[in-house]
Amino acid sequence: MMPALDLVVLGDEQAKRTARAQEALSAGRLQIELIMPDQWRVTNGDNAQYTVRRTLDADREWKCTCEDYTAKCAQSGLNCKHSEAVRLSLGETGSVTPGAPSSGQKEAVMDFVLTLLEQITVLTKWLVPEWAVKKDPKVAHGKPWVFHEFVRLMLDKIFGAAKWAFTGGQFKTLPLANNDHLIYVVGVLVVTFDDGVQATRSDVGVGLVQAKSGSPDLTDAKPELFETGYKSAATDALKGCAADLGRCFRPMQNGNIAAAVRDGRFDALFPLEGERTMPWQYDCLLTMAPAWAVQQDPLGNPYTAHEYVTECLDVVFTPSHWSFVIGEVSVETLPSGEMLVYVPGTLIVTFAEGSQVTRYDIGIAPIRFKKDKTDLVATPTENYETAFKAAVTDALKGCCGDLGCCFRPMLSKEMEAAVVKGYFDNEFKRLRPVDPEVLEKNKRALGRDDGDLVAASTAARDATQAAEKVQSLFYGDGTPLSLNKVERETFAEYRQVYQVTPASPNALRVWKKMYCDFTTTPDHPDTRKVYDLFVEQNHGLPPASAVSLRAWYTQLKHQPAAVAA
Repeated sequence: MMPALDLVVLGDEQAKRTARAQEALSAGRLQIELIMPDQWRVTNGDNAQYTVRRTLDADREWKCTCEDYTAKCAQSGLNCKHSEAVRLSLGETGSVTPGAPSSGQKEAVMDFVLTLLEQITVLTKWLVPEWAVKKDPKVAHGKPWVFHEFVRLMLDKIFGAAKWAFTGGQFKTLPLANNDHLIYVVGVLVVTFDDGVQATRSDVGVGLVQAKSGSPDLTDAKPELFETGYKSAATDALKGCAADLGRCFRPMQNGNIAAAVRDGRFDALFPLEGERTMPWQYDCLLTMAPAWAVQQDPLGNPYTAHEYVTECLDVVFTPSHWSFVIGEVSVETLPSGEMLVYVPGTLIVTFAEGSQVTRYDIGIAPIRFKKDKTDLVATPTENYETAFKAAVTDALKGCCGDLGCCFRPMLSKEMEAAVVKGYFDNEFKRLRPVDPEVLEKNKRALGRDDGDLVAASTAARDATQAAEKVQSLFYGDGTPLSLNKVERETFAEYRQVYQVTPASPNALRVWKKMYCDFTTTPDHPDTRKVYDLFVEQNHGLPPASAVSLRAWYTQLKHQPAAVAA
């Protein structure tokens, strides 16, 4: 039991911190930014930043990373100035009693509706809070997951209960070779944003009814087991739809993309200054998929993760301006005895100026025999579930692949080389030949008009300034600079070093030892040596990515040495 004197002293200490927080808030010396649910960034007047968290711990409600909290408040039960500032900014004006039980066990009632900007911020910037993430080896194959109620409450908080709708198709059952049952259903989520715009997401939900050792054919299985399978399918469909709506609904499954989100690589890939415009979106769609986003499947084929694709859609168009709907999911048994899951998908995106475009593709995923097996009896039940999800993902990737280069690696090396070398741009330059009058005007600007030399001198100066401005936006071969921040910085660095414009994007990449997406190779002699060898043998063309360079060099090493005639 804390002595009465200590409580009085602590009460005075808390009052001092609360008063300092009120004074700093009134003077505008503290800036408070919500960075995720129950977590804020507080910036002092000297630009020092601290993280304040509201917890559900039994002993503490507020925690902070400042020195005052670590040295004094954590042991004495006090709230530091930064915690008090957040508490007061939330409208909680009551006093705090040091050492008293936390009153934060009950969630504060939100009495406001999120604006469109706030909705987009939550969907594109927030991650699932730690307190909502669960991990059970028996659930979702050990991957982190969230409860159904978390997704439902988040939808209510972001949009309001009357602004989202979830519907499903007909439930279907697929008996498996190992006597388990797989239940699946197509779900459709429609949300209405604050500005009245509706967006749709669609996914297939899967539930498993697995036989136990004592009941291998499910004849003795209780009805509750099947009930759980149907409920799980519906819940899984809603979670899948919500996960494509915003990363705040489900923990990210791909560690590589999660790291890219934390490091801000998507912002660097699609640098945006001001509002989204249609030309900016066009440039984004023409950007090649970066090396850090490309992975290889077991067969060595390059691909991008599902979460990378949805992140790109969110950055380029925002979550409210794209919708994806799937049709009926079908399962076909092949002549070999293996199975194929396929599903049609439709993607609709709305550009900044209001025009809508549609892309369509069919997603396919196989269910294969296990190694050295001739039937599907030994195939784990989870492999079927993965195939259903992979088919939907493949449909979305196919639609996006027809929308822009940024979503996945080019399927054809020839077309990839044509894009990188600017062959398409060169073809279309013929549509706009230089006007003869413009040529004549440029001649006069150079003083070759045998007329007024003063006017010619002024015109020449203007022409020179215009040419310098053009040089800062175009390569020597006429290729325009993209919006890529790294490309522009490297372009400026080249001009500063050599006082001339780089001949082409490839020349700039080779000079800086960069891949086609303008990521730099590691500063390692062996890597740079292989890079130079690739450029030498490919007529000055840089490798598309680290993955393609590694694959090329592996193939080169295994080629038989040429035998002299």
